[in-house]
Amino acid sequence: MLSMSASVSDDSSRCVQGENICLKFRKELCTACTRLSESTTKIAQAKEVLENLYEEHEKLKAEAKSRHTFPINHLPYEVASRIFGHCMRPLPTLSNYNDNNAWCDNGHSDFLQYKLGAVCRRWRNVVWGDPHLWNVICLRLNTATPKSLVVEFGHWLSRAGQLPLYIHIHWGGELDYPNGIKRTLVQAVMEPVTQVLNTVASRFEILFLHIPGYWVSQLHNGPLNSNRSSSLKGLTLEPCQFQGARKHVARINLGATPNLRHLVVSAYYLSNLKIDWSRITHFGGEHLTVEECFDILRCAPLLEQCRFTSVMSSEDSPPTNLILPNLKVLELQRASETLYLSITSPNLQKLLLSKATSWEVCMELVTRSGCSLKVVSLIDMPHDFNDDLIQFLSLTPCLHDLHLTNTVSPQFLAIFNATMFWRKNDDPPTLLPELQCLMYKGSGKNDILPSIISHFVPTIPRFKQANRRPLTQISFDVPGKPHYGQDRPIASLSLQNVKQIIDALRSGIKVVVKANGYDLLAHSMACYGMV
Repeated sequence: MLSMSASVSDDSSRCVQGENICLKFRKELCTACTRLSESTTKIAQAKEVLENLYEEHEKLKAEAKSRHTFPINHLPYEVASRIFGHCMRPLPTLSNYNDNNAWCDNGHSDFLQYKLGAVCRRWRNVVWGDPHLWNVICLRLNTATPKSLVVEFGHWLSRAGQLPLYIHIHWGGELDYPNGIKRTLVQAVMEPVTQVLNTVASRFEILFLHIPGYWVSQLHNGPLNSNRSSSLKGLTLEPCQFQGARKHVARINLGATPNLRHLVVSAYYLSNLKIDWSRITHFGGEHLTVEECFDILRCAPLLEQCRFTSVMSSEDSPPTNLILPNLKVLELQRASETLYLSITSPNLQKLLLSKATSWEVCMELVTRSGCSLKVVSLIDMPHDFNDDLIQFLSLTPCLHDLHLTNTVSPQFLAIFNATMFWRKNDDPPTLLPELQCLMYKGSGKNDILPSIISHFVPTIPRFKQANRRPLTQISFDVPGKPHYGQDRPIASLSLQNVKQIIDALRSGIKVVVKANGYDLLAHSMACYGMV
């Protein structure tokens, strides 16, 4: 186009010069000059037509591209936004927001919004214009966090409009109470983040803070102030890399937060937290004293779910009588015996016990409460027992789900296997007659698994007409992974175990055998040539 225009311009100038010379000596143009002038005019007209054709060609290319692109580009913005919303992780809920998997996979945020917005301009406009795609974020920080990420954190929340916010902030890689240069580096990252949090404090619905303990006091004018966090429903405060020494923080006033129901606190003195305990229904506490636990149970009459972990006992804390009629879920992990001897919960349905000091206090808790437990989880319980596990489970005849982690006795295995089936006219066994789900998780080697499977998985009885427990699922989870030899894989389960599991599957019982996510059953069946 450029060369053509230049040549036409040169020809036109030469033509004008020729006409001037011709008219200087003649009264009219000669034949050659006349034809040259006509040719120049036609070239100019052709040039204009060609430029119009090029312009029309570009328009037709754009129209054809828009007509033959992906169908999603023809959808209204509202529909496309709804589709993108289904690509996102579901919003964290009050029941799961303390689980890291509710926010991100394997501790890594995917930031799918940026990936969708990078596809094309239209997708970017859709994603950037929908506030529902921006009101939840999991932010992982450390001293190496670039400033650009902190700045983008503010932009992210600004795109959420006025929607409720769900925020998870996790600090990693530094000690809880750093000094010197490290503290300066922490401040360089946390200070702008704190400013953003204080700006949007009135819109928090769920807030999870795993940050340096001393930095919590910087939030008392923002999300941790009842005058600015009226919409807050779930709050978790835990210091990163707790070193065993609790620290006082500036007094945090959440006493007038009307919607706060779920609270998790770790390693902070509760005297520094002003909370309206009469509204709390779910509480989790770690590194608290027995006295603090008692105060919470007394001041929270609506408490439905409670978890105490690593309770610090003291000799001057005698057992007391605490009746909790609304409590349905209780978790005691590495807790003081005083708590076991003090709590009475007649409506308790789910009980988790971990590293209890003795089986006697566990049985006393269940007996004193007189509750009909539906779910029991036993983790790393005392191993120096004979019939203690059997006696404890005999107190739970209504149990539906039993989860055992490193807690199995030979006597229990023998009785469980012997009472798996019973004749039609016989009475059902007294041990776990209504059990529906059994989950076993061990930290030992795989070589103990065949023995446990042979006892837990029911075999087809020799007598024809028989009744059995209403088991629907049995799950085994152990460390390790499938074995591989030099030429072929090696079965992790014996052929007898595999046949036993297949019989259970045919009888309607779902059996899962895994090791660190590997399906040992499928692996072993492939080794034996089974489909």
